[in-house]
Amino acid sequence: MSNGRALRTVVMLLLAVFALSLTGCQQTKTDSYPSKPITFLVPFGPGGGMDTTARAAAKVMVDEKIITQSVPVENRAGGGGSVGMSYIIQHRKNDNYTLLFHSAGILLNKIGGQTEIDYQDVTPIAKLLSDFNIFCVKSDSTLQNINDVMSMLKNDPKSLIVGGTSEPGGNDHINFMIAAKEFGIDIKNVEYITFDGSGELVAALLNGTIQVMSAGVNDIIGQLEAGNFRALGVMSDNRYEHELLKDIPTMKEQGINVSYETWRGVFGPPEMSEESKEFLEDAFEKLIETDAWKQMLVKYNWTNSFMGSDEFNKFLEEQNQTIEEFYTEMGLK
Repeated sequence: MSNGRALRTVVMLLLAVFALSLTGCQQTKTDSYPSKPITFLVPFGPGGGMDTTARAAAKVMVDEKIITQSVPVENRAGGGGSVGMSYIIQHRKNDNYTLLFHSAGILLNKIGGQTEIDYQDVTPIAKLLSDFNIFCVKSDSTLQNINDVMSMLKNDPKSLIVGGTSEPGGNDHINFMIAAKEFGIDIKNVEYITFDGSGELVAALLNGTIQVMSAGVNDIIGQLEAGNFRALGVMSDNRYEHELLKDIPTMKEQGINVSYETWRGVFGPPEMSEESKEFLEDAFEKLIETDAWKQMLVKYNWTNSFMGSDEFNKFLEEQNQTIEEFYTEMGLK
């Protein structure tokens, strides 16, 4: 073999080895994720619906070995979820190991003027589930159904006070006002009071501070069981199947043609890697297929409404536009 031919052979072999080594490095980089714990960040206090969702997801993903690292849950409450969201944007940019659990507040806070950040500043990964608000009165109230409530407010928007745990323009408020608007009520003049947590809200209905309560199912189910509340309607398309909830009619059944979902989803920090995003999107899709997660849905009266990243992003864009229009109509913008 000539020296020139031998040299070319050696060069070609070296190039082949180099190419294989690059492929191996890339494969190792992708396959090694996650190589440390992934934190689920909840921008609300412990014990609420979002916290319960994050902790349930963390438990199932670890137990089912969907994620082979530990998944601690961290609470950073404040500002209707904006404190935790600001933290992940400002301090976790490019971090593939911190995920934010959030809801429609990620849209509402900016639309309502409470913050300058929204879903476009983070990385939508997956929409997980939905539940639906229920409107309640005390069990001894003369208001027997949702049409009694709406008729009274249509005649005099100041005649009843509505309460919830969200800020004005937040989930509990907007749920009720969507139904009231459809009924033809002057919603700008309906009084709404915010309470710090479901305990204060329940007490306010029981002591007469408010006459109507707008809340998620797990905030009121104990009071329904105790016989203290009467549920007048739910903002879903179909009734709940739970024994205590199955007799609550939907708005549509009562002639008010609206529904509204309270969704919960998962977001990554800005500029997270595409490989990590794809891994996590796939992980959450595996989560919803497990029997353990399906049992969580039943336990907490949640509805599966999974969307992957692209579909979720489109959903957020559409929701953002709808809510902006409704805020204008409510006089909140």
